[in-house]
Amino acid sequence: MVCGDWNIAHQEVDLKNWKTNQKNAGFLPEERAWFSRVLDEAGYVDTVRSMHPEGPGPYSWWSYRGRAFDNDAGWRIDYVVATPDMPPEPSPPPSNAPPPTPNAGPTTPRSPSPSTWNWATTLGELDAGIRTCERATG
Repeated sequence: MVCGDWNIAHQEVDLKNWKTNQKNAGFLPEERAWFSRVLDEAGYVDTVRSMHPEGPGPYSWWSYRGRAFDNDAGWRIDYVVATPDMPPEPSPPPSNAPPPTPNAGPTTPRSPSPSTWNWATTLGELDAGIRTCERATG
């Protein structure tokens, strides 16, 4: 599993205004191709997109300019990628309405917007498997 701010909107559904951003950093063809290669070569799955393939969004970042948050003109540049055998358990979809930043008003987004996924059962099973292996190998 790899989590983090990749600063790349991988697919058109990962940002609201993809047509006008094709020549901007974060959505350049070579960046998107590199991201695809990372997923393909490592065998990773984009967990958000696998659970919410329809898009657009959910987004994890909005510019502070042009009322982007109020217009939901966001980018999804933060990812949780995992091997296919480690899917998250179904949980509420990531929210496009992040918790307010202290002293900044109720609709001011944080960057990045937090997403929560549940791997507890999967990791518990993995831990049990490791312990079984340890006992078997002594």
